[in-house]
Amino acid sequence: MRTSERSFAEENRYGMSIAYYGTDFIGWQRQPEASKPGFFSVQQIVEDSLSRALKQPKRINVNAVSRTDAGTHALAQFASFRLSVLEIPLDVLLKRLNDELPSTIRVHCLAPLEEFVADSTRIRPHRKRYVYYIQQGTRPDLELGKYSWFLKTRIDPARLQEALDILIGTHDFEPFSQGLRLASEGKKSTIRTLFRASVTLKRNLTFCLDPAVSGSGELVNYQTELSHMEAGTSTHFICIELVANGFLRHMVRRIVGSLRRIGEGSQHPQAMQKILQSQLEAGPSAPAKGLWLQQIWFINGPETASWALDT
Repeated sequence: MRTSERSFAEENRYGMSIAYYGTDFIGWQRQPEASKPGFFSVQQIVEDSLSRALKQPKRINVNAVSRTDAGTHALAQFASFRLSVLEIPLDVLLKRLNDELPSTIRVHCLAPLEEFVADSTRIRPHRKRYVYYIQQGTRPDLELGKYSWFLKTRIDPARLQEALDILIGTHDFEPFSQGLRLASEGKKSTIRTLFRASVTLKRNLTFCLDPAVSGSGELVNYQTELSHMEAGTSTHFICIELVANGFLRHMVRRIVGSLRRIGEGSQHPQAMQKILQSQLEAGPSAPAKGLWLQQIWFINGPETASWALDT
């Protein structure tokens, strides 16, 4: 049987964990070349680089479990691909692939798919974790501004947490994605379960493509130290962490957009309840540059896998 005639069942499947800065990309998903000439998706760059690393003339399709928007960053995007034959060790392929990729994209782990998920016939995330970073200070740090949203007006973290507590649990989150759903999504359920929604304050924050380092910084007790920070000029970050069994399009960014109004004091934290009940319109989507896909868990996935970020 020729290679071209081999069925999907006979091909070997591989998975990889990918980190990237979304600044220069139009999102994860490959777009028709005529739609945005001169702009590239992360998927396109990864597929082209993988094909070159394997010295294959045809494009190798690489499919991810999260379609991040233009400008959104990722530390643990998960993607898979199929190969009929792999003639080099995986560690050699990993090195070749990273050599082909630009410095804004790194593959941290490459392994047979079964090392990531027990049932390789059904790759479905069980939970995802996003973190959104709001930068606060007297003036914006332009370099860090590539990875966070600068707001000069002071945001009250305690008000944010009070509003986020309302969202924890199982709800219909359609108000946070209203008018933004893709036609291809059809009438899919908009009910999601939010397991965690927390606010932390940090300074001296680090942004990079190393999952063990990016987002690390000095934790600040905002209840006791925020007033002292406001008296100075130091930059600090409000880190909004959301963990759910799935997210609607723009859901995180519209939650953050709604939180801005609450944190600045123009709305009460209970406004979040009214948004859930469609009695009040959600805030506009916060800029994608502050959003990071931090972690993905899989159903029946090995909890101790080296690629997983359980921090």
